[in-house]
Amino acid sequence: MRTFPINIPSLLQNLGIQRSYQDVMTIKNREDLVRFQRKHLESLLLHAYQKVPYYTRVLNEIRLISGGKVDFDNFNKIPILTKELMKKHRTDLLSTDHKSRHSFTSSTGGSTGEPTLFTQDREYVRWGRVANRYYYDKILGINEGSLKKIILWGSHDEYLHNQKDIVSRSLYSLTNTILLNSFKMTDTDLVQYISIINKFKPDLIRGYASSLFHLCQFIEFNKFQTHHPKIVISSAETLTDEMRNTIEKVWGTKVFNFYGSRETNNLGGECLQGLIHTLGFHEYVEIIKEDGSNAVDGEEGRVVVTNLHNYAMPFIRCDLGDLAVRGPDICSCGSPLPTLRSVTGRSNQILRGCNGIPMSPCFVPYLFYPGCDDSNEGKVQYQKIKQYQLIQESKDHISVKIIVDPNSGKSDFEYIIANIKQALGQEMNVQLNLVDDIEPLPSGKKLYVLSKVEPTVSPNGL
Repeated sequence: MRTFPINIPSLLQNLGIQRSYQDVMTIKNREDLVRFQRKHLESLLLHAYQKVPYYTRVLNEIRLISGGKVDFDNFNKIPILTKELMKKHRTDLLSTDHKSRHSFTSSTGGSTGEPTLFTQDREYVRWGRVANRYYYDKILGINEGSLKKIILWGSHDEYLHNQKDIVSRSLYSLTNTILLNSFKMTDTDLVQYISIINKFKPDLIRGYASSLFHLCQFIEFNKFQTHHPKIVISSAETLTDEMRNTIEKVWGTKVFNFYGSRETNNLGGECLQGLIHTLGFHEYVEIIKEDGSNAVDGEEGRVVVTNLHNYAMPFIRCDLGDLAVRGPDICSCGSPLPTLRSVTGRSNQILRGCNGIPMSPCFVPYLFYPGCDDSNEGKVQYQKIKQYQLIQESKDHISVKIIVDPNSGKSDFEYIIANIKQALGQEMNVQLNLVDDIEPLPSGKKLYVLSKVEPTVSPNGL
């Protein structure tokens, strides 16, 4: 008989999740939510003022804190935190006690082309799990733990380097979950995925919008018979009407849109009435119009977020680079959480391989920055590459511009060409240029991953 050692840190983490979840369950109405947010915002702001050099300076300048009290009337005077500011003040944004908080380094950059490293901590992870559980339990009304799940997600290490994370696979098997790699979606892979879906018969399928869409296009085009899950959740990318209609038609069930980001974790999810509820106990979300005022129902603005629980590197009024349309204050589903009508996304950032296989912009950083974490290789390339622009001009042609350290030469970045070919097909023609500046698009938007290729369905069924 096999025995398993008790993982004390994991056990304590689960107990912490349960305690935090019970705290969230005390939120019954909007007034409760405001009190909850004020309490956690005050704690975060006082911590940032005392322990984070950047915010010590900034909060002093606007006189947000006096006598140990926070003046919330001045909250909107806090400068919006852009990616440029994150890079410029990365060291000063770190809390002086971040190591004691079990901090770790993460990164973003796939959709903006501006490499940004940031630090998160154990509390951030714990509250992210609380938010995920709440979405299933209270927004969708389902018990996630009882569901058989297939997750169509990405594993860049396995795809580019043939690495397999045995621990992750074991954890997924223990939670009745199968992970399918959305970085590997050839016709042969898709046929295998369909077979797995039909054999496993999942209650829930979750994945990148583009990956779910591509799989369902393949199923529809080739007239495959497929198991119908009870629920489908699209994450990480914008779910267009075309994507939603195709996925719902193929799998015969409603698709729910979940909104999140690498910087601030789980932001919100779609309810049964079709509105996206922002998870206000985890994030304080503002929708800011061009004139700086707050959007009201039906108005569009920038998504500006304050994560309430990451003390290692507080992100206060962080601009995610997304646009969203504010929703009504009250939703007929009964949730007390605020709403969005929609999130404006970047569907023109889905790259296509030579065989039509889609690749999410979420994977793009790994083509440029090996590791994208604390690895020495990742840090070296992060220092060398200041900015990049990747444009897919046609089915078999990609142009890449990179701004690099002055001491670097073109030969230092040949690995980028190899990675792109590995990910999108050896037939892909990749043009790599070292440049001094990367201009915005004609619209003025700084979009650094762009595809001019229209989605197509593979003509090969088997």
